[in-house]
Amino acid sequence: MRFIFSKILIIGIGIISMGCEAIDPQMPDDFSLSFDWNTGALPPKYHYAYVITIGPGPQGEFEYIPGYDDSNKSNRWVTSFPLSKDELEELYLYLDDQDIFRARWNTGRGLIGGSTTSLILTAYGKEYQIPSINEIKDADKILIEEVMDEIRGYVPDSTWEEMNDRQTRHEESYLD
Repeated sequence: MRFIFSKILIIGIGIISMGCEAIDPQMPDDFSLSFDWNTGALPPKYHYAYVITIGPGPQGEFEYIPGYDDSNKSNRWVTSFPLSKDELEELYLYLDDQDIFRARWNTGRGLIGGSTTSLILTAYGKEYQIPSINEIKDADKILIEEVMDEIRGYVPDSTWEEMNDRQTRHEESYLD
Protein backbone atom coordinates (compact mmCIF):
# COMPACT_ATOMS: atom_id res chain seq x y z
CA MET A 1 0.00 0.00 0.00
CA ARG A 2 2.82 2.37 0.89
CA PHE A 3 4.52 1.62 -2.46
CA ILE A 4 1.34 2.47 -4.42
CA PHE A 5 0.86 5.71 -2.47
CA SER A 6 4.48 6.73 -3.19
CA LYS A 7 4.03 6.06 -6.93
CA ILE A 8 0.78 8.05 -7.01
CA LEU A 9 2.46 10.94 -5.18
CA ILE A 10 5.42 10.97 -7.58
CA ILE A 11 3.15 10.84 -10.64
CA GLY A 12 0.94 13.61 -9.21
CA ILE A 13 3.93 15.87 -8.56
CA GLY A 14 5.18 15.19 -12.08
CA ILE A 15 1.83 16.10 -13.64
CA ILE A 16 1.57 19.29 -11.58
CA SER A 17 5.10 20.37 -12.43
CA MET A 18 4.49 19.79 -16.15
CA GLY A 19 1.94 22.62 -16.08
CA CYS A 20 4.32 25.07 -14.44
CA GLU A 21 7.01 26.96 -16.32
CA ALA A 22 10.43 26.41 -14.83
CA ILE A 23 11.77 29.67 -13.41
CA ASP A 24 15.49 30.06 -13.10
CA PRO A 25 16.27 32.20 -10.05
CA GLN A 26 19.78 32.78 -11.38
CA MET A 27 20.30 36.03 -13.23
CA PRO A 28 21.37 35.40 -16.83
CA ASP A 29 24.50 37.07 -18.20
CA ASP A 30 22.44 38.90 -20.84
CA PHE A 31 19.94 40.46 -18.42
CA SER A 32 19.32 44.08 -19.38
CA LEU A 33 16.53 46.59 -19.65
CA SER A 34 15.68 49.82 -21.39
CA PHE A 35 13.00 52.02 -19.86
CA ASP A 36 11.83 55.07 -21.86
CA TRP A 37 9.46 57.67 -20.44
CA ASN A 38 8.12 60.91 -21.90
CA THR A 39 5.71 63.57 -20.75
CA GLY A 40 3.23 63.05 -23.54
CA ALA A 41 1.57 65.89 -25.42
CA LEU A 42 2.82 69.13 -23.89
CA PRO A 43 4.09 72.34 -25.48
CA PRO A 44 7.74 71.90 -26.61
CA LYS A 45 8.92 74.15 -23.79
CA TYR A 46 7.68 71.65 -21.19
CA HIS A 47 8.10 68.37 -23.01
CA TYR A 48 10.97 66.03 -22.14
CA ALA A 49 11.85 62.37 -22.15
CA TYR A 50 14.37 60.14 -20.47
CA VAL A 51 15.78 56.68 -21.00
CA ILE A 52 17.19 54.45 -18.26
CA THR A 53 19.33 51.60 -19.49
CA ILE A 54 20.62 48.92 -17.13
CA GLY A 55 22.90 46.03 -18.07
CA PRO A 56 24.05 43.78 -19.39
CA GLY A 57 26.39 43.57 -16.48
CA PRO A 58 26.54 45.96 -13.52
CA GLN A 59 26.18 49.25 -15.37
CA GLY A 60 23.53 51.89 -15.83
CA GLU A 61 23.00 54.87 -18.09
CA PHE A 62 20.58 57.77 -17.93
CA GLU A 63 19.71 59.90 -20.97
CA TYR A 64 17.62 63.08 -20.82
CA ILE A 65 16.11 64.69 -23.95
CA PRO A 66 14.40 68.11 -23.63
CA GLY A 67 11.70 69.19 -26.08
CA TYR A 68 10.58 67.17 -29.07
CA ASP A 69 13.65 67.37 -31.30
CA ASP A 70 15.41 64.17 -30.29
CA SER A 71 17.58 64.42 -33.42
CA ASN A 72 19.40 67.41 -31.87
CA LYS A 73 22.19 65.63 -30.02
CA SER A 74 23.47 68.87 -28.46
CA ASN A 75 20.40 69.08 -26.20
CA ARG A 76 20.80 65.54 -24.88
CA TRP A 77 22.48 64.76 -21.61
CA VAL A 78 23.81 61.26 -21.02
CA THR A 79 25.45 60.07 -17.83
CA SER A 80 26.35 56.69 -16.45
CA PHE A 81 25.62 55.62 -12.91
CA PRO A 82 27.07 52.90 -10.70
CA LEU A 83 25.27 49.65 -10.13
CA SER A 84 26.75 46.76 -8.19
CA LYS A 85 26.39 43.12 -9.22
CA ASP A 86 24.26 42.57 -6.10
CA GLU A 87 21.94 45.43 -7.07
CA LEU A 88 21.63 44.04 -10.59
CA GLU A 89 20.78 40.57 -9.22
CA GLU A 90 18.30 42.16 -6.77
CA LEU A 91 16.58 43.95 -9.68
CA TYR A 92 16.42 40.76 -11.76
CA LEU A 93 14.92 38.77 -8.87
CA TYR A 94 12.40 41.54 -8.19
CA LEU A 95 11.29 41.57 -11.85
CA ASP A 96 11.13 37.77 -11.91
CA ASP A 97 9.06 37.71 -8.70
CA GLN A 98 6.65 40.23 -10.24
CA ASP A 99 6.15 38.00 -13.32
CA ILE A 100 7.45 40.69 -15.68
CA PHE A 101 9.17 38.24 -18.02
CA ARG A 102 6.04 37.34 -19.95
CA ALA A 103 4.60 37.88 -23.39
CA ARG A 104 0.95 38.61 -22.55
CA TRP A 105 -0.42 41.79 -20.98
CA ASN A 106 -3.97 43.00 -20.40
CA THR A 107 -4.18 45.91 -22.79
CA GLY A 108 -6.88 48.24 -23.98
CA ARG A 109 -7.14 51.28 -26.11
CA GLY A 110 -4.33 53.75 -25.36
CA LEU A 111 -5.02 57.16 -23.90
CA ILE A 112 -4.20 60.01 -26.24
CA GLY A 113 -1.90 62.75 -24.98
CA GLY A 114 -0.76 61.17 -21.72
CA SER A 115 2.70 60.05 -20.71
CA THR A 116 4.03 57.14 -22.71
CA THR A 117 6.52 54.48 -21.76
CA SER A 118 8.51 51.69 -23.26
CA LEU A 119 10.01 48.93 -21.16
CA ILE A 120 12.07 46.27 -22.89
CA LEU A 121 13.76 43.50 -20.91
CA THR A 122 16.25 40.93 -22.14
CA ALA A 123 16.96 37.64 -20.37
CA TYR A 124 18.15 34.23 -21.58
CA GLY A 125 18.27 35.41 -25.18
CA LYS A 126 14.61 36.51 -25.19
CA GLU A 127 13.25 40.03 -25.40
CA TYR A 128 10.16 41.01 -23.42
CA GLN A 129 8.36 44.21 -24.39
CA ILE A 130 5.82 45.65 -21.99
CA PRO A 131 3.19 47.85 -23.65
CA SER A 132 3.08 51.57 -22.86
CA ILE A 133 1.60 52.43 -19.47
CA ASN A 134 -1.26 54.22 -21.18
CA GLU A 135 -2.30 50.98 -22.96
CA ILE A 136 -2.25 48.57 -20.01
CA LYS A 137 -5.43 47.76 -18.10
CA ASP A 138 -5.75 48.45 -14.37
CA ALA A 139 -4.26 45.38 -12.62
CA ASP A 140 -1.23 45.24 -14.89
CA LYS A 141 -0.95 49.04 -14.91
CA ILE A 142 -0.53 49.13 -11.13
CA LEU A 143 2.15 46.44 -11.37
CA ILE A 144 4.06 48.21 -14.15
CA GLU A 145 3.90 51.56 -12.33
CA GLU A 146 5.49 49.85 -9.30
CA VAL A 147 8.13 48.27 -11.54
CA MET A 148 8.93 51.63 -13.14
CA ASP A 149 9.31 53.20 -9.69
CA GLU A 150 11.65 50.38 -8.71
CA ILE A 151 13.79 50.95 -11.82
CA ARG A 152 13.86 54.73 -11.21
CA GLY A 153 15.14 53.98 -7.70
CA TYR A 154 18.43 52.66 -9.11
CA VAL A 155 19.19 56.07 -10.64
CA PRO A 156 21.04 58.25 -8.09
CA ASP A 157 19.23 61.26 -6.62
CA SER A 158 21.97 63.53 -7.95
CA THR A 159 21.12 62.43 -11.51
CA TRP A 160 17.44 63.26 -11.02
CA GLU A 161 18.40 66.64 -9.54
CA GLU A 162 20.64 67.40 -12.53
CA MET A 163 17.87 66.39 -14.95
CA ASN A 164 15.40 68.70 -13.17
CA ASP A 165 17.93 71.56 -13.26
CA ARG A 166 18.48 71.01 -16.98
CA GLN A 167 14.74 70.95 -17.63
CA THR A 168 14.30 74.21 -15.70
CA ARG A 169 17.07 75.83 -17.78
CA HIS A 170 15.47 74.47 -20.96
CA GLU A 171 12.10 76.01 -20.03
CA GLU A 172 13.67 79.36 -19.06
CA SER A 173 15.67 79.61 -22.28
CA TYR A 174 12.90 78.43 -24.60
CA LEU A 175 11.88 81.02 -27.18
CA ASP A 176 8.10 81.18 -27.49
